[in-house]
Amino acid sequence: MAKAIKYKNDVYLDSSNSTYKKNNLNNVLNSILSNPIGEFIIWEGNKEITSNGTWQQIATYYSLKETVIAKFPLKDKFTRKYKLCLEVTDNIGGVGNYEYIKFSQESYSKEYMYPNIWGSSEDGYRAFKMQDFDFDGLPNGTMTIYATPAFLASGSTMRIYKLYLLIYDTIE
Repeated sequence: MAKAIKYKNDVYLDSSNSTYKKNNLNNVLNSILSNPIGEFIIWEGNKEITSNGTWQQIATYYSLKETVIAKFPLKDKFTRKYKLCLEVTDNIGGVGNYEYIKFSQESYSKEYMYPNIWGSSEDGYRAFKMQDFDFDGLPNGTMTIYATPAFLASGSTMRIYKLYLLIYDTIE
């Protein structure tokens, strides 16, 4: 898909027929835009969480949204996309069980579900998981982050190593 840049005088630069060093500009732009511009670590460590039917706090981040925007300011003409990434392992068995991450602040609460690994929760085992993150819906201010293994699988354990955002800028 061709990308176009609109200049102030209503003139457009269309990438579909432009070349740079024998590379089609559209291919160059797609390559740049398919890679994240940065990684924002929300929490990193080694925390084992055993299912007890409740949410367990893993972090409190002061001014999370404001800090992400300050570290990665949005450039003019770009649209920002976020992926919530999790490096984790678990011993959750069964189909349809999940690991849960929750962002919470007073009247705001948003949960993210990741499919179980059905592996081991011993230190050293890891898996990478990623999904879209609703950054625009995130309120300003301090955010508390919780986690829990599957609610339905008693005795389940998850081990979290890293929770972070991958940040992408795209041209729409």
